[in-house]
Amino acid sequence: MNVTHQIANYIQTAEYDGFPEVVIEKAKLCLLDWIGVTLAGAREPISDVMFDLASVVGGGEQATIVGRGTKTNVLLASLINGTNAHALDFDDVHIESPGHPSAPIIPATLSLAESRHFSGRNFITSFIVGVQVFFSVGAANLPFHYDEGWHNTGTVGHVAAAAASAKLLGLTDSHLVNALGIGTTQAAGIKNVFGTMCKPFHAGKAAMDGLLAALLAEKGFTSSEDAIGGHGGFLDVYSSKSHPEALEKALNDSFCIEDVRFKRYPSCFATHPAIDCMLSLRNQYEINSENIAEILCIAYPRCLEIAAIPEPGTGLEGKFSVQYCLALALHEGKLLLESFNDAKVKEPSLTSVMKKVKFASEQSYQQTRTSEVIIKFRDGKSIQEKVSLSELLSDPEREKADVTQKFRDITYALMPKKSADRILESVNSLEEIDNMADLVALCRF
Repeated sequence: MNVTHQIANYIQTAEYDGFPEVVIEKAKLCLLDWIGVTLAGAREPISDVMFDLASVVGGGEQATIVGRGTKTNVLLASLINGTNAHALDFDDVHIESPGHPSAPIIPATLSLAESRHFSGRNFITSFIVGVQVFFSVGAANLPFHYDEGWHNTGTVGHVAAAAASAKLLGLTDSHLVNALGIGTTQAAGIKNVFGTMCKPFHAGKAAMDGLLAALLAEKGFTSSEDAIGGHGGFLDVYSSKSHPEALEKALNDSFCIEDVRFKRYPSCFATHPAIDCMLSLRNQYEINSENIAEILCIAYPRCLEIAAIPEPGTGLEGKFSVQYCLALALHEGKLLLESFNDAKVKEPSLTSVMKKVKFASEQSYQQTRTSEVIIKFRDGKSIQEKVSLSELLSDPEREKADVTQKFRDITYALMPKKSADRILESVNSLEEIDNMADLVALCRF
């Protein structure tokens, strides 16, 4: 069985009743987190651009633009909701395989579920399937695909969104294989554009194109027999070295959704260990920034590759600047959504600290996503802290409480508390919802 057919076989046979309770609960948590960050993203400038586009080229009122309450066609709704979900870089991630799964998968399946009145169980099943495909395809290209400049959220997200949408539509056999092929041939997204509006656009485009792939396949649109694993296919073209055996293992040996993690800060995930180091030091010591001679950040290589913009000129670039995040953590003791704006990244009190940050790369920290911060003072004294991202996020008991509080922190500032709590209650009982349109109707300011 070729690679694409292996994936199609998994998609076709996966059923809600075959998922453990912990997996179903994690899917609900992913949706809750996604709704929160998407509602917040709907207030960003990029959302205004996308919303204006929809008003010009939009078609029938099929699916809701989350946060706005306005409806447009399912493809544009997927594009806009996916872009908004990733606009703040506050959405969920996976530690081992780089990428944000919910941002491209949920917009496609949610628009489809709303427009065709699918149930909460249908939605949960398709989402879990999409996440499994996302990380299985990603595993086959580790680490080369990402290291060579591709953005997994955009590239692999196309395949995953197609898979999830096809599952929701109930596609089988050749129609399912075609959906995967149509999604795969549209795959795109490069890391060169990180720090610009194009990064969240990758998630939106993956959602839109993945849904388009499934809808076309449903109508009989064709593709190749193995667009993912064949000669000239995704694994062949998008990486200098691939491991199809890793894809098969990831697809069948465990539930990938269990390894999804949720952000505590609205910045690139790679900045989080360093932020926690600085917050810990701030809580332990009284630190006067004027007495600091140097802040040395010893980080894992990928952190320095994607999140070390030395002088961010915009709030968006600040999300990819360990320097800025460390300055915020030191000066304010917290990182909020409003901390990342174009004016704040240029505040003298923060830029003076940023200039003191020096970096060292440590390969041994890569696996555990560890960062170490050493503050050296003018009098020769120093303090230091080390944090492993893998250890930091390995407490499942705190996860639901953290995500719930994050959702409340975001939504209570955007809508009446009663309205936010209704969304929370609906997501917590998602498997009992007969029509996903009822939930989506709540997701507006």
